Amino acid sequence: MKRAIVVALVLAAGCGDSSPPADRAARTCPPTHDHREAAVSSPAGTPSRVRMGPGMELEPTRRNLAAARIGKPMVVTGVVAGTDCEPLAGATLAAHQTNGDGRYGPVVDGRDRCCYLQATVRTDDAGRYRLDTVMPKAYAGGPAHIHFAAGHPETAGLVTELVLDAPAAEVEYDIVLPDR
Repeated sequence: MKRAIVVALVLAAGCGDSSPPADRAARTCPPTHDHREAAVSSPAGTPSRVRMGPGMELEPTRRNLAAARIGKPMVVTGVVAGTDCEPLAGATLAAHQTNGDGRYGPVVDGRDRCCYLQATVRTDDAGRYRLDTVMPKAYAGGPAHIHFAAGHPETAGLVTELVLDAPAAEVEYDIVLPDR
């Protein structure tokens, strides 16, 4: 599996190991770097795997669906955990990004309408999620990236970005949500 180096990702050392339960109780994982925000939530039944597509301000028209497919296919997977390093089932992630042309959406009245590529997922029983998308293109001199807002009823919310320094077909992005 080819993987991009994730610049903004702070990997939680020690998370996901097979230590005995007594050893795990003492572990902590630092929250993913960025800033806290109100927790996002999604209803029960929201899938843990989705294909990103038009949403937010955009309807899924034929033109918007075609624009959402511009770029090389990419899969983003990961686990959402708490600072105790335990996966969080039922965590919500809302993501949006540019397409392979570096566009968030069509320009209307001088501004990009959002978004050709957006999705909301809810983690499964193992805290996992999957987004089928395309490699975003950088714009305005910045790096290619995907925006994430994440939350869980037992944690504080978090807004962060997955920054990609090279094209990749598969990327793993684990997120640790901060305590309240």
